[in-house]
Amino acid sequence: MMNIEIKGIHYELSEKTLEQFQKKMKRLEFASDFIKTLEFSVEREKSLYNLSADFTFTGGNPSHLHISSHNLYEGIDLIIDKVENKISKEKEKMQNH
Repeated sequence: MMNIEIKGIHYELSEKTLEQFQKKMKRLEFASDFIKTLEFSVEREKSLYNLSADFTFTGGNPSHLHISSHNLYEGIDLIIDKVENKISKEKEKMQNH
């Protein structure tokens, strides 16, 4: 079971933002038995949003991804895309061993 946390750093996450994360994270359900923890953070610096994802695979391998975007919702899409790609690669590697 995946343990998920979404937090704002110097930024108050709105209900709409949380809903957007939850909607997009449905794409990650294929890996729910493969990931122990998944933590997203959103930080705002003037007009730029910095989004990061930290996650740990059941095998113990930690991973960190980061993107910056001027549009928060575009940034959420981008970080979820990166997480999905990384998980797919790791899952494939583990299944090949």
